[in-house]
Amino acid sequence: MQSGIPGYGTMNDRPITGPAHADCHECGLPHRLPPLRPGGSAYCRRCGALLHRHRADPWRTTLPLVLAALPLLPVIVLLPFISLNISGQHTQTWLLTGPVALQRDGLWELGVLVLFTSFLVPLVKLGCLCVTLVGLRMKRPPRGLPALFRSVGHLGRWAMVEVFLLGVIVAYTKLVAMAQVEIGLAAYALVALMVLMAWVDASLDSYAVWQEIERRGLGAAPLHGPPDPASLQRSWALLIAAAVLYVPANVYPVMVVTSLGVETHATILEGVRELATGDTWPLAVLVFFASITVPCLKLVGMTVMLIATGRGSTVRLRDRARLFRIIEFIGRWSMIDVFMVSILVSLVNMGALVSIGPGVGALAFASVVVLTMLATLSFDPRLMWRTIQEPL
Repeated sequence: MQSGIPGYGTMNDRPITGPAHADCHECGLPHRLPPLRPGGSAYCRRCGALLHRHRADPWRTTLPLVLAALPLLPVIVLLPFISLNISGQHTQTWLLTGPVALQRDGLWELGVLVLFTSFLVPLVKLGCLCVTLVGLRMKRPPRGLPALFRSVGHLGRWAMVEVFLLGVIVAYTKLVAMAQVEIGLAAYALVALMVLMAWVDASLDSYAVWQEIERRGLGAAPLHGPPDPASLQRSWALLIAAAVLYVPANVYPVMVVTSLGVETHATILEGVRELATGDTWPLAVLVFFASITVPCLKLVGMTVMLIATGRGSTVRLRDRARLFRIIEFIGRWSMIDVFMVSILVSLVNMGALVSIGPGVGALAFASVVVLTMLATLSFDPRLMWRTIQEPL
């Protein structure tokens, strides 16, 4: 890794430099990067991907944010999110009660996924980042810091605090129509955690951290290897599996509501229709986009990219690169319905009076979300550009 562009700020009274050279991670085109001012960005001149953004010193900005976010995690776990009062019966839900209720109803796979994405991944991500930044300030930093910091990048897309919060909002909207609802302190802590984690992502300059890792003799920044043609086969397999599961995900119910002995089965589309009939149509539009439009866009968009890449097509490469970035960004937001179901199942369980259980459609839908995300991660976008030698 080369460096030597001065004027990037200071870190331990030393200049933080930006990379002098970088290969685009999306199309593979090598670049010589100009000096960047604070907040400046460099983009690939061929595909438009972000190459580097000069951010603040991680030890002065990112580390305090991480240290502020970590204490919120036990608050979110130990205090209730929502309290519910129906006909004198009072219940509360915590973060862990959702996964436990899903396991109780026979969908332990869904419970593990909810716990993994809403709590475990954010905890590990913040913990690894904290240990890395603190460890690099030590006289003898631990040897495992490069692996820890590498895991921060891998885990980032699976930390779904903001999506879980939207699931809480949708669940709250459904509950206020049937009972007296109170928001708990954990919900406010979740909002604060979402803001802080977004701030952490926006402030972290990964290159500055890798530069310090290299300077301390712990290793070098990971390099992009050659494009992997096998990624097409992996992406196809995952995408086909997601397409097969998309049918039961929309046909079978995601929730089963039992009220006074009468069962009502609700699919994803029926849930959207219920939101649209009241004064919550903006939320209905959001859920429709996240649960119906986004999965379709991912399936169709990835299919187009895989077919075009397999044929070696050079048509509208830059547009396909933008499409790939959109699909990569929006994939996680389809989890809103899954999180909503986990909250309702844990909160509304009052025997013969009223209870809500998960439907098999929720498990199929969650599988679609995970498989499409894995298909996107498995796809190497540089394969789209392998027949292009010069910048377009």
